Amino acid sequence: MSGQTRFALGDEIDIYCRWCRLNMNGVVSALDEKGDVAKVQCRTCRNFLPFKPPKDMAAEKRRLLDKALKMREGQEGRGDFRRQRPKQAVAIPVRGGSGPQDVG
Repeated sequence: MSGQTRFALGDEIDIYCRWCRLNMNGVVSALDEKGDVAKVQCRTCRNFLPFKPPKDMAAEKRRLLDKALKMREGQEGRGDFRRQRPKQAVAIPVRGGSGPQDVG
């Protein structure tokens, strides 16, 4: 951040919160010797964390979509287990009982 705007303690800044896993607003809570942001506090979850600039969420969405499609392509050869019919229940005979389950 050395070539960018300088921040002071308590300034609001856009951050990536690893606890919320989203781009959020944060408050500068610590600066290093050069005056760069070292730690921030997320204004949503109130956790303190090392400063990470906001992520490009569109690129992250594309990356996750590509990952999901690759996983789906790998499962096509194995069949779709969700569409299989469930096994039918099997009646277990009960000894000494009276009723429809009594085998005889």
